[in-house]
Amino acid sequence: DLQTLKAYKIIFLPFQIVMRRKVADLLKDYVNQGGCLVADARTASIDENDFAYRVSPGAGLDSLFGASRPDWKGEKSFYKIKMNDKYNALVFEGKYFRDQLKLKGKTEVLGTFEDTNEPAVVENNFGKGKAVLSAVPLGASYYDNPGNPVSNLIIKLSERAGVVPDAQFISNGGFINLKVHTLGKNYIIYAINSKNKSKTGVIKLGTGSNKIINITEILKNENSTFNQRNGYLSFRVNFAPEQVKVFYIN
Repeated sequence: DLQTLKAYKIIFLPFQIVMRRKVADLLKDYVNQGGCLVADARTASIDENDFAYRVSPGAGLDSLFGASRPDWKGEKSFYKIKMNDKYNALVFEGKYFRDQLKLKGKTEVLGTFEDTNEPAVVENNFGKGKAVLSAVPLGASYYDNPGNPVSNLIIKLSERAGVVPDAQFISNGGFINLKVHTLGKNYIIYAINSKNKSKTGVIKLGTGSNKIINITEILKNENSTFNQRNGYLSFRVNFAPEQVKVFYIN
């Protein structure tokens, strides 16, 4: 229901070809009240009875995204997309599907296909919220090639929607999987370096007004020095290849 959706600042529709009209109406209400919706290529092509919508995206979602889809391509190929300055002119590859988008009203073009300069990622203001429509599958493009910088686009869209991670690993290069659990005013952070490469950086955790006294890496019973200011805790970490660390913060 709408109250459940409103708990989320952003919702992704990963290649959601089938779209029920009731779900479409719910998504429109969600965006209208301030939510952010991001949809892949081919979204809302058919209804729950397997009938194609006359206008695509269907079920009235063309008005939500401020664009319709008069044509599309599906082939084993990739398409280069360049984002605008809001997204640091990021260039990424879209795979498999390429939608043609016909814009309506004041829909903003966030990214274009490099070969034709046609719209590839668009954004429409709808009520208090925003709806983003991609002409390529975002998730599938990343899944097929994890090195594809489309992941940076997904992160940026989330940040613009106001999403803040429980914890961040800040580094010049590399990624650490982080999972935060809260125990009253205490925290446990599971940190996993899944790559066969050493990583060095800083873990940053939002703590609000909660004053932290100690950080212990419990697998080796080692304490860590830390800084806490402006509602955030930060501490430096070093990871060996394929190493797991668990931090108890109190």
